[in-house]
Amino acid sequence: MFFKKKKYDRDAPKIGRIESFEFIKLHLSGMRLTEDIEITPQGEESLICSYKYVYRPGGHDRELDVCAVRPAAEVLEVLNSCEIGNWSGFHGPHPPHVLDGTMFSLDASVNGGEKLRADGSENFPPKYREFTDYLYERLREAEKRKDNE
Repeated sequence: MFFKKKKYDRDAPKIGRIESFEFIKLHLSGMRLTEDIEITPQGEESLICSYKYVYRPGGHDRELDVCAVRPAAEVLEVLNSCEIGNWSGFHGPHPPHVLDGTMFSLDASVNGGEKLRADGSENFPPKYREFTDYLYERLREAEKRKDNE
């Protein structure tokens, strides 16, 4: 098999269930895209925003692409159904013989200040796709609403 065993930092905090969050930032990069998706609480709602990196000679700019507003309870339900708390300390090394792929890093502050970090290169924690599918679907819905205004 081509894939290495997924690794976890044994010293990373074990979080389990997420009851609240201060911020969640998912950074994605690959050959054709660099993007941040940030989730921040706004009272009873949560703001999910996508930022694209636009590269120019001499540097790059981080530009807001689209934001979606979702109920905070819905976002917490998704975080827990995808077991994001268990991702703490995850490190997915790039598989041998895979020439390209997506790199991710997740930084979050949850449950009143507990830090959660995970990263990987074409190697993801369990339920990663379910989490990103949720985010992208909400962002697509917000983009469609924006286009219809």
